[in-house]
Amino acid sequence: MVFASCRGLSPVRSRALLYLLEDLACALDDATLLVPEGSGFPSELQAKSARFFFRNGSSRLARSFTPSLPLNGSPHELLFIGCQGVGDLSTLLPLFTRDGIAKRKTCFMEELWVKDLELRPLALACLRTCDFLLVGCSETVAPLEKLTGVPCFHLPPSVDTLRFTPFGLDGKTEIRPRTIDLYWMGRRETELHTAFHQWSRDSGRFYLFDTAGNAPFQNHIEHREHLIDLIQRSRYFMVQEAKAGNHAVGHQHEIGFRFFEGAAAGTVMLGPPTDAANFKEFFPHDEVFITVDGSPADFVRTMQELDQQPERRAKIGRRNVAHMLRHHDHAHRILQVMKIAGLKPGDGLLERIEHLGSVAAATLDSI
Repeated sequence: MVFASCRGLSPVRSRALLYLLEDLACALDDATLLVPEGSGFPSELQAKSARFFFRNGSSRLARSFTPSLPLNGSPHELLFIGCQGVGDLSTLLPLFTRDGIAKRKTCFMEELWVKDLELRPLALACLRTCDFLLVGCSETVAPLEKLTGVPCFHLPPSVDTLRFTPFGLDGKTEIRPRTIDLYWMGRRETELHTAFHQWSRDSGRFYLFDTAGNAPFQNHIEHREHLIDLIQRSRYFMVQEAKAGNHAVGHQHEIGFRFFEGAAAGTVMLGPPTDAANFKEFFPHDEVFITVDGSPADFVRTMQELDQQPERRAKIGRRNVAHMLRHHDHAHRILQVMKIAGLKPGDGLLERIEHLGSVAAATLDSI
């Protein structure tokens, strides 16, 4: 396999999760990482010309406007083009127009909303050159397949669960003290955040939150390692649906990445009820997160009640960690892609999945 990554152009925090999935795939299955940058991407004029010809149905003409890519040798079995959203497609257009990279081709759209299909159908034309498509938003699967005529599959979020687990690879003892009382990373609701900030000042509790947006990083591995350390140190972790409060995505309900990260780190997650139709499919066990459907005072009261129930908190954390190890590691997603493509998984991938099961069993045995 060959993984085409945007990391050469977009080293920003929101993309680091996808970059680590690519890294792990290359490490486990001897895949090739393709990072076109500089002359490997079309200039803006070339990109506009290529998009024009794609919209008029001529990929042959589009190819003449795209430069060569830094990849030699015989075709790989599968080209995996990793994108965060629609905006990446024009940047990576040469990968859709060039033949000979791989026998089959897929594109993974991490965040593609139904609204995107309605507002930007022409920008998605290049996806028709793929053999199958992968999308991180489950409700987008059917309409995307209808729009492109290409088989489409849901690829849910995942994390490096062996690094996220707070209990070590023996599954026994928490490796870090929970010194952060509440962590709310990313998008947040203003009124509730203001109340938490005041609660922190009044009570002396440690409330951690982001003070900057989607800033660039110097190293995606260091960024994720730092994030993992913070969540492992958090007693409570705020979660909500993807793009909560963003009206640009309409009424689409998708499971947010925070559920997967918080569960893998064994923190107790708090948040409003979710309307994501497939939530129980991915998290079928009890008390995945503690739902609080009320005022800021209700959240504070819930934390105070949970403070008095250490055994309950411990069980919640261990159940979530074990479930993530068994079902939502990057290795599970790589295996899913290989099965869709009809490829045989390598020994490294199968050995990791077996090891994940062993660590999960040890984690539950300690309850």
